[in-house]
Amino acid sequence: STGPPPQVDVPGGGSVAVTELEAGSAYIVRAGDAVPADGVVTTGKASVDESRLTGEALPIAKETGDAVKSGAIVASGYIEVKADAPADKSFQAKLVDSVKDAQATLSETEAVVGRFAKYYTPAILLAAAAIGCVQGFKQFLVVLVAGCPCALLGAAPFAYGAALAALSKRHKLLLKRSTALEAMARMKFIGLDKTGTLTKGQFELAEFILTDRYSREQLHRWLAAVEVRDNHPIARSIVQSYTGCVVNFAGSDELPMVDAFKRIGRNGVTGGIDGKMVGIGNQDFVAAIGAQLSSEMGQMAANMGTGGRTVLYATVGTKVAAILVLQDGLKSASVEIISRLRGLGVTPMLLTGDKGGPATSVAEELGIAPQDVHAGLLPEDKARILLAKSFPSGAARGSDDKAAPLLPTAAVPLERQAKKKRGPVAVGFVGDGLNDMAALASAHVGVVLQEIGSQATVDAASAVLQGDIGELPAAIILARRTTWLVLFNVLLALSLNLAIVVAAATVGLPLWISVAADNMGLLAVLANSVWPLCWHIPPCEGANPKFNRHSFSGENVVLENA
Repeated sequence: STGPPPQVDVPGGGSVAVTELEAGSAYIVRAGDAVPADGVVTTGKASVDESRLTGEALPIAKETGDAVKSGAIVASGYIEVKADAPADKSFQAKLVDSVKDAQATLSETEAVVGRFAKYYTPAILLAAAAIGCVQGFKQFLVVLVAGCPCALLGAAPFAYGAALAALSKRHKLLLKRSTALEAMARMKFIGLDKTGTLTKGQFELAEFILTDRYSREQLHRWLAAVEVRDNHPIARSIVQSYTGCVVNFAGSDELPMVDAFKRIGRNGVTGGIDGKMVGIGNQDFVAAIGAQLSSEMGQMAANMGTGGRTVLYATVGTKVAAILVLQDGLKSASVEIISRLRGLGVTPMLLTGDKGGPATSVAEELGIAPQDVHAGLLPEDKARILLAKSFPSGAARGSDDKAAPLLPTAAVPLERQAKKKRGPVAVGFVGDGLNDMAALASAHVGVVLQEIGSQATVDAASAVLQGDIGELPAAIILARRTTWLVLFNVLLALSLNLAIVVAAATVGLPLWISVAADNMGLLAVLANSVWPLCWHIPPCEGANPKFNRHSFSGENVVLENA
């Protein structure tokens, strides 16, 4: 950035530039702020959202003695932190360095085209000279003009340009380079982040089980009125489940007035409504307010809390009035996405920093095979798995059997890591958080969801998906058809050139036919390359409301009526 570095508050008043933080420096982080440098909490308590770093959807409570990582967002609370390292050597900075390393491994398509042109042009000159010696100078010119590689050189760029435009307009997928389109066409494996990619990245009310005499409508309204005064992500989910949004409705006709609002540590909140003390929180909250939780309710909550779901208890006075279950729900198109990817011969893999329970639960719902589920991953672990998949089984991968870690380490310097190359098997990755940066840069096709991805992840990726992930299978089909179209264009251009050369060598041709054939070949390739703009490939249902469900199998494509 060309602007001044961001500032961070320090204890005792004042602020300093983030770039001035050193190991041992103290700084303050408040609700809504991002942690600028790795460190340890020295004062205060806060709820920290690390979903961008680890994929863990539930905010983590931090207090004195707990470590925090740069890039995490403080959802609520206040903490003072003692930095472990300067900002430019913290977790987030290492991720940026890993991107530079991984992006050194690019496709060699441009080099292949260059090598072909290196031999094609001299071959045409030699053929023209040989034919000219036999047939005369006129046929030398005929072959020289016919061998002009205009149509050949335009065979790929024209088709790729149309395909990139179609992907951007129809499927909201912006590819930064055509090499990503080629890799997408031959992709065999694709890694998928969980939180915010396959799931919605926010908690939804899954179950509301009454255990007392109050109606659900009445109790739900009271809970929303209490939670609207809290800024915890779970509180916002409770409010949104009732009102449809997280706007503060306190004091309106929508929600009743609340007095004596109080937080019970980090475990829950209470508030007075119509002379009753209404509260909501976890099991420790129930014990803290003196409410009784029967063994039957405890067993019920334990059964419902599996698979990464969060269980809360609603209380009125000292009685448990309801059990609420929150979960990070799947996006509407996620199940169909996995099915279509598998139908296209692409193996989906779940790569997440979240815990094993939530990951396994999501994988079972989506139909992802257990061996393709990898949970509790660090950023370099995701990249390492992708690099390993890019090599055929048993193939050599360099001087050692393990792919190099994508984060700099003392044992493996960054210079040595930069020499590591991707394998020949194309792999993709779709993610959004800072913890996905190394994986996005390491994959042949790294797709970031722009709606939630940061600028750093966008820079690391080779493609930006501005719509829903449900557009991905359609994009893969379009890429495959475009690859075949490019091959057809190349064969068409070479066939015309070869036909003219053979005719000039055998029967002789007037120069105007050679000129006309050269131009006609170029026009034919150009016209044929427009096809991607005419292909209409429906996305997964739920990905884009303007599309209706169509029968879809393999690479079935429907042409739009002009």
